[in-house]
Amino acid sequence: MKIQDRDVELVTTLRAEWHSTRIWAEKLLVEALGIEDPMGVLQHPHRGRHQLQGTDWWYRTHGIGVDLFQEGNKGGIDFDFDKPEVDSWRLRIFLVKQLNAGNLKKSDYRPLVQDQGRWDTAIDTLVGKKMIADLSHDHRRSAVTMRMLSRALLAVIAALVCLGGCWVIWGWMAFGS
Repeated sequence: MKIQDRDVELVTTLRAEWHSTRIWAEKLLVEALGIEDPMGVLQHPHRGRHQLQGTDWWYRTHGIGVDLFQEGNKGGIDFDFDKPEVDSWRLRIFLVKQLNAGNLKKSDYRPLVQDQGRWDTAIDTLVGKKMIADLSHDHRRSAVTMRMLSRALLAVIAALVCLGGCWVIWGWMAFGS
């Protein structure tokens, strides 16, 4: 079997494991938090980072999603409730978590973590077969956009602070001590 075919097979297996783990995670959240629907984790008082009582599992809510994990970024899964299909970015996070937990054979999966080209080739094959959502580029674009917006916002705040300081100094000078 060619390396590329083996990589596609490994990522296909990983994708199936992601879906089963998501189902398990949703059930765990419902049972551990006593909520009717897994999306209830996004409501107060569950938002934030908390340990699930009676387990060694933690969760962290983010936007419309949740990251379920054990200390040391081991095991678990990170997913958004509004995205039923995994994208390459979240699948790669899942791969690292599962490797850290010892749930995957390192000799098989480590090369996919270490060689971005092999990962991308396998993902592109599965995206072409519509087995993985083509959202990986959206995440990269979103991150760049957020950095640009953050920098612009900081520049506006700095300008307002400077202008505010100038007005205070002008007022003090104009209206005296």
